[in-house]
Amino acid sequence: MKHLNLKAFSRSALHAHWRMMLLLWGMVLLSGQAFSQYAQISLPITWQDSATTDLTTTDFGGTTSSLDADPANASRIALKIIKGAAAQTWAGTTLSTPNGLAANIPFAANANLMKVVVYSPATGVAFRLKAEDKNDPTKSVETEVTTTVANAWDTLTFNFANQASGTAAINYGFTYNKLSLFPNFGVDGATAGVQTYYIGFVNQVAPSGGGGGTTRAQISLPITWQDSATTDLTTTDFGGTTSSLDADPANASRIALKIIKGAAAQTWAGTTLSTPNGLAANIPFAANANLLKVVVYSPATGVVFRLKAEDKTDPTKSVETEVTTTVANAWDTLTFNFANQASGTAAINYSFSYNKLSLFPNFGVDGATAGVQTYYIGFVNHVAPSGGGGGTTRAQISLPITWQDSATTDLTTTDFGGTTSSLDADPANASRIALKIIKGAAAQTWAGTTLSTPNGLAANIPFAANANLMKVVV
Repeated sequence: MKHLNLKAFSRSALHAHWRMMLLLWGMVLLSGQAFSQYAQISLPITWQDSATTDLTTTDFGGTTSSLDADPANASRIALKIIKGAAAQTWAGTTLSTPNGLAANIPFAANANLMKVVVYSPATGVAFRLKAEDKNDPTKSVETEVTTTVANAWDTLTFNFANQASGTAAINYGFTYNKLSLFPNFGVDGATAGVQTYYIGFVNQVAPSGGGGGTTRAQISLPITWQDSATTDLTTTDFGGTTSSLDADPANASRIALKIIKGAAAQTWAGTTLSTPNGLAANIPFAANANLLKVVVYSPATGVVFRLKAEDKTDPTKSVETEVTTTVANAWDTLTFNFANQASGTAAINYSFSYNKLSLFPNFGVDGATAGVQTYYIGFVNHVAPSGGGGGTTRAQISLPITWQDSATTDLTTTDFGGTTSSLDADPANASRIALKIIKGAAAQTWAGTTLSTPNGLAANIPFAANANLMKVVV
């Protein structure tokens, strides 16, 4: 197992900032192998979860791969692949151990696509992706895509229905559960020299037309758009919008929901953030839990976003509220307070079941007036109840801690000695949540924050002679 070396986060830089604010968004985790049985890797692959998943890769033909800092965002992890000077034309890396993936890739006639986000030093570099049966390498399919971006993240979409010349066509009767990536395929190291590539994200694209491919879970809060392989991320457009999963415009190693409000769109055009079946669980609204956070990327400030929650079986039971953007061409965290309903709409009723969400970008303005507009949605979640308790029974916090799952996990922290902590947007990537700690003017030398309620963690930290390390990204 290879781990990121975080020594690049300099002690002097940390010292300069700690008096004002500590920002701990990343995983708080124990590092080491003896204490835990790592899970076999499976789609989607993001390279972030080395504490619980075996992210070992298998190099061949002259490549060397390792986990390293994302070259565009050092608070994230990427897979670095070096194609050496002695590399073969067919050198590459299997994105797992020889045991392949934990689950089969659910290819189907309407589900042939895979997205791989790569960071290449040049444009025009051919990447080949091969899917095969880990038990029978004669059963395989290969396809290629060429980079169009240099020294930045580039989202490559591989269509396995269009196999590479001279290779076998996809066969939906086969089992595909092993993936190998060949950077700069067809060019050897003697010709190209040493080349360094990064891989940020790998996943199958959700089936087109709904259904097919695999039985996926119904969507529920929190929504991050990253898990299309296991969750049905199908959305429902109305009034002239078109939505699709695409690369995050500020961080191409992540996925966002892109909503285009077309030239013919109505004033009320929008997108339901699910199929018509709504969410898998009711939104746990309560008197002290009326807030939803939605992280949006808008081309302008002053754009009104309306959010509607309703009963998926009875649309007459609904509540709507609005927020206006204050940031342009960057991620903006909008907090919707459903205790303050939009003018002319019904007040929240805590006895109702709210299990369907619809978002209306630039509400009240039609496409003929505004022209074609493109928006992105990065994150949607219910805000944890104020004052503790209420809303829903949430799990006790445990490692790894990422601060993203406040809907199901109690992320309450305990301040002492003059600190004040709260969940807030990651200052470098507003589509993620961080824990913000303010050390006040009257704080003691020993002021700090317990990363839980006084009840601590749900499980003991499994320290051992070869497992003494913890990583905290600040």
